[in-house]
Amino acid sequence: MLKDFFDHANWLAIFVATLVYFVVGALWYSPILFAKIWVSLLPSPPSEEDKKRMPMLMVFTLIGNFAAVFAIAFFAWIMACGTVVPALKLGLFVSLCFCATVMGINMMYEKRPLKLMMINIGYHVVGICAAAVIVALWK
Repeated sequence: MLKDFFDHANWLAIFVATLVYFVVGALWYSPILFAKIWVSLLPSPPSEEDKKRMPMLMVFTLIGNFAAVFAIAFFAWIMACGTVVPALKLGLFVSLCFCATVMGINMMYEKRPLKLMMINIGYHVVGICAAAVIVALWK
């Protein structure tokens, strides 16, 4: 089954969806949307060392986004999602059942504020839903 997916995968759609997911994050954590409140909810503000590590963090984020989009594309292919509604349902299912639960559990144990949890989880819900729509509709 996985070999069939590799043979039929729309790699351009996967790469574009990965970039869209990444851009959603760039906007999500920018001053346009949630940067100010997000930074205020962190246990400590980003240090100079954190800022120096940012390029490498962005590379790893892009790789992680690609892995998530690849999985979404595989599920969309298995489920034959070809329209917006099934794609959104898939994106919501995956993002809420995997991202939200895992992140929520970790953040509860770390005693993070609910607002911070909602901002962080919200990024993945929106990014994964957007990616699901792209890979499902792009033939």
